[in-house]
Amino acid sequence: MSLWRRWIKRNPAIDEHKDLMGIPEEYKGNRDNIPDTLKSQLSALETIGFKDVDCYFKYGISASSSHDNNITNTTITNSSEYGLSIFLGNNNNIVDVTSANNTYEGVLVMIGNGNILQGILSYNNYLGVYTRGNNNALTNITTYNNTDGIYFAQSSNSNLTNASADDDFRSL
Repeated sequence: MSLWRRWIKRNPAIDEHKDLMGIPEEYKGNRDNIPDTLKSQLSALETIGFKDVDCYFKYGISASSSHDNNITNTTITNSSEYGLSIFLGNNNNIVDVTSANNTYEGVLVMIGNGNILQGILSYNNYLGVYTRGNNNALTNITTYNNTDGIYFAQSSNSNLTNASADDDFRSL
């Protein structure tokens, strides 16, 4: 709820925002609102008789047109799409990230330049690490058990140092 309040305060252009400030208190005041983890909610559905329940859209971390960010010491697992995806992002530092068991890319940097990826472990994804852009630096990258280990698409002047792509269907 603190994210909600911050967003409302940072976006004061609409007069109706004043009316929205009380929503977190209304939510918390209603005894029917009991937030829980996705795992607990899916388990509750199975308990009452639903079969093969799952959440179709479980995204990891996504950023679009996002620049000069630091993503560090992060683990992303079991997304139905991407583990970590940055679209149209430049000069981002992605350090010590583990991405596993995601349906598509473990780590995706799409149309991004000057990004630093360091200490990446990506396994059991469709694509381990995918980059498309120029002047990206990839250091200490480990991938295994992906369809593609480390994939450069339409890239130039990017550097890959100290990489390991084991047991991937196609590597480097």
